[in-house]
Amino acid sequence: MKYVIDVIDCKRDYRVATTTDPLLLNVLNDLKLAAVSELFIGHNLSISVNGRQDIALSNFEDYESWIVGLERWSAWQSDIEEKMTGKDLAEPLIETAQIGVSSAVDPSHYRGMLAGLPDYGWIDIESRKAKYKDPVVFLGAVDLQESKYMERLGKKDDPLQERKKSLFYKMYAILYMENGCLPIKANEVHKWIAAMPAMPHKTM
Repeated sequence: MKYVIDVIDCKRDYRVATTTDPLLLNVLNDLKLAAVSELFIGHNLSISVNGRQDIALSNFEDYESWIVGLERWSAWQSDIEEKMTGKDLAEPLIETAQIGVSSAVDPSHYRGMLAGLPDYGWIDIESRKAKYKDPVVFLGAVDLQESKYMERLGKKDDPLQERKKSLFYKMYAILYMENGCLPIKANEVHKWIAAMPAMPHKTM
C-alpha cells in the first residue's frame, strides 16, 4: 500500500508538509523537531491510502498505534508470501502474533529520530532534554509509561504485548538508576531482556 501523509497546522488549517515516509524523518528534519511526539503539538496528520483519504491522526498515541499496525501488516504479508512460495507449508501460521508483539515492544520507528544518532530512540532523546534533567521528573515520566500499559491491559492491544511494554519501562528505570540517574539507551534494556534465561513456551 502507498501512503501519502499531509502534516496539517491545526491553528491555520494549513498543510505544512507532505511525505510518503510513515516514519516522518524528512518532516522532522525540515521542521527542526527531535521526535514525532513533538509534531503533534500544533499539528495533526491526514493520510491517504492508495489515493483515498481515510485516516486522520490527531495525537501521538494514535500515530504510535498506526505504526505498530503497519509493522504487523508487513510481518503478516512477509509470512504469507513465504508460505505461498512453498516454504514450510507444514508449519501453522502462529509466528505472526509473536512477531507483532516483539516488534511492538522494540519498534523500529522509535529509532533514528536524530540525524547521526541512529541508535537513539524516543525515550533516549527525551531523557536528554533539559526538562528531564531532574531524575525525579524523568523517573516520574517513565513510571507513567509503565502504568499506562498495565491500566489499559486487555482493552487495546495483545495483553502479552502490553505486559512486555510495561516491563520494558520498569527495566529502563532500573538501569537508569543503576547508572547513577544518568541517561542510558533503550538498546541496553533490550540487550538485558535478551540475556535473560529462556522462559517456557517461548514467552520471552
